[in-house]
Amino acid sequence: MIDMTMPMPYIQTIMQKIEQKLFLKFYNKSHMSYMKHFYHEPWQDLAEYGISFKISLENIKRNSSNDKSFLMIKNNSGEKILKIKIFISAESIFGKYCENIFIDELNVDDALLIALNQIPLQELLLYDGNIIRNYDCICIYVLSIDDVPINKKIYNINPTYHTLLNDKWEKKWDMNWNLQYLEQGKKQLTYYIYSRIAGTNIEDMTIYEIHYTNLRKFLKSILYKILTSRVLINILFWICIWGNKIVEDEEGVLIIKR
Repeated sequence: MIDMTMPMPYIQTIMQKIEQKLFLKFYNKSHMSYMKHFYHEPWQDLAEYGISFKISLENIKRNSSNDKSFLMIKNNSGEKILKIKIFISAESIFGKYCENIFIDELNVDDALLIALNQIPLQELLLYDGNIIRNYDCICIYVLSIDDVPINKKIYNINPTYHTLLNDKWEKKWDMNWNLQYLEQGKKQLTYYIYSRIAGTNIEDMTIYEIHYTNLRKFLKSILYKILTSRVLINILFWICIWGNKIVEDEEGVLIIKR
């Protein structure tokens, strides 16, 4: 007799392919919308030194052990800068992480991206029974430009870890995904459902209808809670996405197609 049963790994592979076909494009879109803000953040301008900079320290979970925090430096001086020396320190309860940066030749309007090998990405750690930050403060110093001593602190910040603590994350297909973009779309759907179920204007009711207003409001509130429950709103959201009823507007925000 021929065994027609499929081995479990084969079934799991098929299910994964189906899942990826249905969801992967939207997971990618959500994660990419999250990553964009690192590259579109405004430059910190240091006009007196003819440079501007921005720094990325947040653990954005790009799913690679090679991911690094990085610093970007731009030359706004109107002429070539031959040398820049920068020092970065991150303070923690364990001590200091320190990074010395030496830049040779930065042309006008050029932007240089520098991996910070000694400054870790922001993490939350479990230490002695408490959740702590891997560092509490980041400082950047410009030591010199073209061998002219400056030795000035240009940046000081205390990380908030807001994204790690507040955004929606999911691990799927051996990847970490930021799904905040999709969560915002679900909120839009929730608002839309509320607007459709909202009570009738009392001025348009008859005396007979007014007697049943409270009952109708009660029934509508139950219907609203059912439709916007976590399970149902998730199902309705994906049906709307696949049916092109939830679309992206000009600003890249998911909205209900009217």
